Amino acid sequence: LDDMETGERGHVRVREDLTIPLDKDGLMFVNFAGRWGEAFRHYSFIDILKSYVALKKGNKPSVDLDELRDKICLIGLTAVGTHDLNPIPLQERYPMIGLHANLINTIMTRQFIVRVDRFINLLILLLLSIAVISTTLRFRPVISVLSGIGIFAGFAAIAFLLFAIFCIWIDLFYPLVLILGVYISSTFYKYVTERNKRVIMEKELDIARRIQQSFLRQGAPKKEGVDMAVIMTPAKAVGGDLYDFVEIKDTTTGIMIGDVSGKGVPAALFMAMTVSDFRFHTKREEDPIKVITALNDQVSTESTSGLFVTAYYMVIDTVTKRLAMVDAGHLPPVYVPKDGDASLIQSSTGMAIGIMDGVEFGKNEISVKPGDIFVLYTDGVTEARNTKKEEFGEERLKLAVMANRGLDAKGIADNVYKTLWDFIGRAPQHDDITIMVLKIA
Repeated sequence: LDDMETGERGHVRVREDLTIPLDKDGLMFVNFAGRWGEAFRHYSFIDILKSYVALKKGNKPSVDLDELRDKICLIGLTAVGTHDLNPIPLQERYPMIGLHANLINTIMTRQFIVRVDRFINLLILLLLSIAVISTTLRFRPVISVLSGIGIFAGFAAIAFLLFAIFCIWIDLFYPLVLILGVYISSTFYKYVTERNKRVIMEKELDIARRIQQSFLRQGAPKKEGVDMAVIMTPAKAVGGDLYDFVEIKDTTTGIMIGDVSGKGVPAALFMAMTVSDFRFHTKREEDPIKVITALNDQVSTESTSGLFVTAYYMVIDTVTKRLAMVDAGHLPPVYVPKDGDASLIQSSTGMAIGIMDGVEFGKNEISVKPGDIFVLYTDGVTEARNTKKEEFGEERLKLAVMANRGLDAKGIADNVYKTLWDFIGRAPQHDDITIMVLKIA
């Protein structure tokens, strides 16, 4: 005992080459070699005595006592029902003489269990916090959850290997609680941040929507000899559909519908530019071919966005009852004569506006009479789908116009719009919807 010394950092030095580590309370961790009956050999004390007597009498002993030579032997209670049985990490009932055997075995094999100090544990918690926070804020929710699980699983695997190979004990409970807490806190912070960004974005989109609406005429103008109406519903806050009404002369009126390739803010900006350019050219030219040609040349030359717009431009003379039409890659209008069935006007289709300059466009002219109906629309109408993935299509559109042919232009537009949404039902709107109605009075 005089050769033993206790260190200030928690250890007992038995000799120069043997130091037993202790925890902060001066206790030693026991490294259990295994379950009772498996780790160490044990004999009944009665069998030892009987074997000794048998050797004295020259008989064969039941226990080879030479097995005890040069061994450390411990004597204690092991029978079931004795008071010296208690639970250990490996078994519910374990004789305490086995605890002493494991204690001696730990010292002799030098397989000491060492628990890392608080500083290292704090460092581990700090590194785990940084890892969880960085993955949570950087990646999407699903990936961040998987990353958090991966971080903890990797840490647990490393801790297990350190314990199994080097007998180094690293806490697992607090890191697990920390990972959960940090993940929840980081997720909440990310949610609040994204929510604030979304609120700001929605405000900006609302301003953009109002600005876009200011470029479009709110409702159709009143004009003698012709009844007009329009309905437009963007798929997003702002859209790429456009329309316009042009008063060329007292007896001549033009209506235009268009659809920009794309959706959202880029399409809305391109739409605003196209409407402005269109109005500029309608003030300089009366011929619809010249208007569309000049518009295409300007947009193709000035635009670098890669977007284009399909358009359909009609000019009606209410005195001569002549209707001129120019198609720039748009969908054919629905035509319902006063005493006939609905059909699609197949005109000489030109290229969409904005693809290239110098394109030649054709013009169709027809005579109209009171009661004739023309419906212009964008592909958000005919390509609208219901929950069964069925498209509304041109036939349903023609039937809807036919069913409401006795109404005025606004009544036709409203009822066709209602029929469309009855068909769509709970399905989401995927594209901008615009319906323009021209009825000859």
